[in-house]
Amino acid sequence: MHQTAQLARHLGLASASSTSRVDLYLRKAWARVLPKKFFNEGYGSFAALLQIHELKEELVRLHADHKQPSASVANFASRLQPLHGQKASNSSPYRLWGAQFDSPALEKLASVLPIQSQQLRFQFVEPTAPSQQLAWHYGGTGEHFMWRRRSWMGYPLARDHSIASCVIESPYYGHRRPPKQFGSTLNHVSDLFSMGLALVLETSALQQSFQQHFGLDHHCYTGYSLGGYMAGFATALLSTPTTSAVACMSSLSASGVFTEGALAQCVDWAALARQQALADDLLRHLDALELRDARLRDSIATGPEQEILAKASLATLLDVYTSLERYPRPECTPAVVLVRAAQDAYIPMANHQALSKLWPEAEVVEIPDQGHVTSFFTSQHVIRTAIANAMQRSYAFGATAASA
Repeated sequence: MHQTAQLARHLGLASASSTSRVDLYLRKAWARVLPKKFFNEGYGSFAALLQIHELKEELVRLHADHKQPSASVANFASRLQPLHGQKASNSSPYRLWGAQFDSPALEKLASVLPIQSQQLRFQFVEPTAPSQQLAWHYGGTGEHFMWRRRSWMGYPLARDHSIASCVIESPYYGHRRPPKQFGSTLNHVSDLFSMGLALVLETSALQQSFQQHFGLDHHCYTGYSLGGYMAGFATALLSTPTTSAVACMSSLSASGVFTEGALAQCVDWAALARQQALADDLLRHLDALELRDARLRDSIATGPEQEILAKASLATLLDVYTSLERYPRPECTPAVVLVRAAQDAYIPMANHQALSKLWPEAEVVEIPDQGHVTSFFTSQHVIRTAIANAMQRSYAFGATAASA
């Protein structure tokens, strides 16, 4: 049994199949109090959705050709500034740096990203001890700034494992949030897609820069919930034999999360129904209309016909754009860890299981007796251990691949 799985089992007595009461309560409360729901302005423009799909296909082709989708950042080292008055000193186990500049994603997504999201912002936790390892921490739903990932992940990883960390502020969140967006509730479906692609392009450029200037050539993509999906997404498009990933509370596709899980109650189905003609045209253009219709035939959903049709259309589009089945299989699956909660009410268990089935060589760590929300607070040490273990496995796997 893997060390990470053994540590996870110490959190409780046994896995339970019931759903977390905390998850159920919070998802109902959130749906009641939100003044705006997800996708309250619909799908976004047809042109933007097509552009995003074309870029998705381009990134898949580049990965097949073993090419990076973004160039390294010019004058990278000079852009990093010490934060919180920290100076280079061997008396601390780490140094904290930060930077802000035009996103490398603008070359591909300038017409899609809102102005506020066009500035890349990130923080870099550098261990004072020598390191070749860099963990990439992606934000979950509602995680608007970088302090939690920096404090709960970056500092302990640097102190205890000599692992560096890069914390990127997600487009549409924090300082990168457009003014007309309420909190975490993205206005358009296209915003979710452009967020993921922008993060991949930004990670690609920064990754090359960190390797050139700091010698950090072993990378681990990680995150929780939405951040966990982004970690899997980056792994699919950027992985090499020396990368690893720890995807926590992740899913195969965003479809189950927004149409079956907790966030289904937080989607503006009326707004999507008003753009049904656009959804039909897009599905037809992507040769996915039959997939939507088959989903409708198999559906046991009840409610207004317009909402049932909107749910089937959104689920199909989310599968087309976000299902990891449609992306390359990572080169490093033996160094991938999938962390899930036994009582998760936000992400359907079938979605968790579908991801582990897609990547069968990945280690699965189940947090017993915990839900999506409670695991976030109780299992940080399990996640940090998983990151350290995954990176160690990536060394062995990379050496094996190199000698093959």
